[in-house]
Amino acid sequence: MEEGQKVKPDQVLAVIDRDIDGVKFQPAEVTSPVEGIVGMVYLDKGARVSPPDPGPGMGTAILRIVNMNRVKVVVHVIERDFAKIKLNQEAEIAVEAYPDEKFSGKITLISPTISPMTRTASVEVTIPNRNHRLKPGMFAQVEIVMRQTEDALLIPAYAVLERSEGKEVFTVTDGKAQSRTIETGLDQGELVEVKTGLAAGDTLIVEGHHRISSGDPVRIVEGGAE
Repeated sequence: MEEGQKVKPDQVLAVIDRDIDGVKFQPAEVTSPVEGIVGMVYLDKGARVSPPDPGPGMGTAILRIVNMNRVKVVVHVIERDFAKIKLNQEAEIAVEAYPDEKFSGKITLISPTISPMTRTASVEVTIPNRNHRLKPGMFAQVEIVMRQTEDALLIPAYAVLERSEGKEVFTVTDGKAQSRTIETGLDQGELVEVKTGLAAGDTLIVEGHHRISSGDPVRIVEGGAE
């Protein structure tokens, strides 16, 4: 058998000569338990092997069979996001081999425990791979869709001021700064969802807002706010 060769269940992969001094046995056939592809051949023809004794896992490995019609990506989710992860949740996978493409998959396994060392939990994402473009051992970037919201209102995260009484932004009304307390939702890093406190069409101050107070006069310059 050669690496990359397709195999079927019960197909003969190797024949082992079990003869010893003074005793002759019939050759033993090693068959594939699954359908797949030869991922690695560990031994050359004529190499010595040990029988699987006392258990199947104790013998000499001859070759490895992989089924690549589906692949799994293991990601480590931090503790604060663990409650947001659900089975069958959609995810998108990117690999360096195909920088302009994304592959779709779903969460198929969530670890029931969190590592006390890293404070993360292992999550498996399964991706259809009929064309075998994704290879075992590749490193991947995974984006898990936590929640989808239609017509969400997003603003730059740096426009939000953290106050002891809540989150605040400044808008422009009749040429003056107006403080607004907002409730935020999904945080995408550079952008944050606003659930209450703002409406589409409001003029948001995104520069100099750390140095102004509600009621200060504001002049719009070149599409920005002062």
